[in-house]
Amino acid sequence: MKYNGVKESPLHKKLKYFITDSIKLDNRFSNVKTDEVYKGNGLLKEWKKPDVSGKFNNTDIVFEIQLSTTFLSVIVKREEYYKKNNTFIMWFFNQFSTDEDSQRFTEKDIIYSNNNNAFIINNETISITNANNKFIFGCYYIEPYLENNCVKRKWQYKTVSIDELKWDYENYKVYYYDSEGETKKLKNKLEYSFIEEFKTLIINEDNFEWKERYRLYQLYEHKFAQKGILFEASSTALKKIIQAILCLKLNDKIGYENDNVLGLSNTILEYRKEYYGIYIKALKCYNKYNDVLQRDEKKGIFKKKLSKLQSEKVEQETRYNKLFQILFPELII
Repeated sequence: MKYNGVKESPLHKKLKYFITDSIKLDNRFSNVKTDEVYKGNGLLKEWKKPDVSGKFNNTDIVFEIQLSTTFLSVIVKREEYYKKNNTFIMWFFNQFSTDEDSQRFTEKDIIYSNNNNAFIINNETISITNANNKFIFGCYYIEPYLENNCVKRKWQYKTVSIDELKWDYENYKVYYYDSEGETKKLKNKLEYSFIEEFKTLIINEDNFEWKERYRLYQLYEHKFAQKGILFEASSTALKKIIQAILCLKLNDKIGYENDNVLGLSNTILEYRKEYYGIYIKALKCYNKYNDVLQRDEKKGIFKKKLSKLQSEKVEQETRYNKLFQILFPELII
């Protein structure tokens, strides 16, 4: 009864047509429509009527303006519907308060499900859009930070464009700042505060007498085990591949005598074959792969070694994947 037949407010109409006109300025948008019935691809005759719909680089996207106290169930059903139909959804507010006690439940729900990002259109962003002939909108987002060994959070604000957004193809949401991802990084940093000490030992292990070095490695083996992570102090191969990846990340010759990254790479492919997969991933992640290929053009030894390993489908050591994920999260193992 609350929504059936209710007329939109003048402000709702203003913002709706503002979005329509603004995204039409961008030739990457096509099939832009206002108040058009949006039918799903399934067998059920479900449909929605978004404020604005269109395609961005052939990706379906809808824009919804949230000014009223819409029931949470309505918000959830719309998001589930668009996700099911592989369609991105962006919610826009006209105003927003960073005082979380004063935020409405619908605002909290939209913010939470959109990676703690809240998009707004107001007089300021409308003026910026008109001045630049480009769709500009505001984004409030939660930025985590460390203080007194605790993860805390604060609201930040920035005017952004569609080009600055990240597209989550798993949940069909867009966001500017990866609040959840950054929060997870800081929590991991607290939980694994000994990681940097461990890396320092790996880097400087030659400075320790071998008994002391092994004692320290055993200590870290115990610390990792408490976190459910396998590290074996007795595994020379494991420590060497960690050193090799640190070589790539830090541009250093840690534990190796090779003069350049090609020499290091050939050494790994020859003597650490069970780790060549993660090493190649690290080469690419740290932007060293093309350098290796260029240096290898004359003799082609690296290419031959890599091709042989791939053709022989050399079995890779996977028992330490969780360890690598903690040490080098950017590798995305």
